[in-house]
Amino acid sequence: MLSVLALMVGLVVARGPPRSATLQMRAVVGTLVEDLRRTRARAIAGNNRLVVGFDARRHLYQPQGEAARLLPTELGFSMVAGAGEALPEISFAPDGSSSGGRVLLVEGSRRRLVEVNWLTGRVSVADAG
Repeated sequence: MLSVLALMVGLVVARGPPRSATLQMRAVVGTLVEDLRRTRARAIAGNNRLVVGFDARRHLYQPQGEAARLLPTELGFSMVAGAGEALPEISFAPDGSSSGGRVLLVEGSRRRLVEVNWLTGRVSVADAG
């Protein structure tokens, strides 16, 4: 019995931790939304303009004044303005408004759209079918 248990533990350790694409997507979307909302709150509290920069080539984004966040390599992402213009950043003004923008995250058939409203700075998430 003990040898069977040791064999099972050995197989799990050798295989590595279980990975769920759905959980990974949720975690990335949740972190991005939290970072955008926190940056907006910091802009309001500090009464200054703050940005979240995006770099598709290096597969990362960075809230101003914080460490860069690397996105998983298997996760595709793109950032666009309302009119389809590519943007390198989303900025937040001291009044809570923003430059606006949308970030599309894709992993396999899963597609999530994180949208920042330009007028209110509100951050929302939707399935992008």
